[in-house]
Amino acid sequence: MGRTELTPKERARRLNIILEASKTIFLKKGYFKTTMEDIAIESGLSRRTMYLYFKNKDELSYEIVLRAFKSLEKMVKESSLSNRCGLDRLRDVSQGYLNYYKTNFADLTFTMFFDFKINTNILGESQIKECLFLISEIINTIDDCLKIGIEDGSIRNTISDTRKSAIAIINIIHATMQKLAVRRDILETASTYSANDLIYEMFDIFFNSIKS
Repeated sequence: MGRTELTPKERARRLNIILEASKTIFLKKGYFKTTMEDIAIESGLSRRTMYLYFKNKDELSYEIVLRAFKSLEKMVKESSLSNRCGLDRLRDVSQGYLNYYKTNFADLTFTMFFDFKINTNILGESQIKECLFLISEIINTIDDCLKIGIEDGSIRNTISDTRKSAIAIINIIHATMQKLAVRRDILETASTYSANDLIYEMFDIFFNSIKS
């Protein structure tokens, strides 16, 4: 008898099982110490099944990173779609980031893999471009909010290059939230502040620096 062909729905279900298991193991053991066998055991699937989806853990981790950036870009864009002033649209985006931090904590952690993989030449050129496109879309959304805010008077008009400011803003937000995602327990033990407190403080400093 031939092998039963899986339906697209079942293939997608197994793919999600593999990805969720990978996140769990990567966070528990670390990227370098994790093997495909570890992921297979965590997922409850055979290694043979695993290799039908991914050749190795580099390929697998890239899919996690790509999905993380896709969901992040979608959140930022949707958060900014309102008829409010530019500054308030950015406040909506900041709330979206806070919600993302709470509900997609693991995904936020995995966006750091992108920087690591670029620096270690693990990603191919097409993969890098795919992730950079999503990051650029996030920057475009912030840039649009800044321009709207300057035009409606909610953001100071001394910002001469909104795209440069948008790039700086995104780098500050991502660096802060990634750091808190990794060192949350250490930071909360060493101080009286929670990670959420520090994220709110970061956004307050940011908004106070750009509002008119």
